[in-house]
Amino acid sequence: EAESKLAYEAASDLWNKQAPIGWQHGLTGTEIHILKLLSKEPNTAKIAQELILAPGTIRSHLRTLRLKLRVDNRAQLMMVAQAFVKSLQDKSEEE
Repeated sequence: EAESKLAYEAASDLWNKQAPIGWQHGLTGTEIHILKLLSKEPNTAKIAQELILAPGTIRSHLRTLRLKLRVDNRAQLMMVAQAFVKSLQDKSEEE
């Protein structure tokens, strides 16, 4: 649990930086869209259905996201995705 909390805090810090996510990590629009969906829906098949892509394509994007964001597993990737979406909501509320 302590490790999860640290991972979430690290993810939150990551998204509080001033540069947009794509610039920070070289993410594509599709990868950003997948992160947004992943924050709400952990099911690969449902994400694939939403994006009209094959589940294998989504799994490939998720592997790439884990590498680019330097996380070890899907649980950490989901925490990063949730922190990212929360930071977007916080920024939109500030404006």
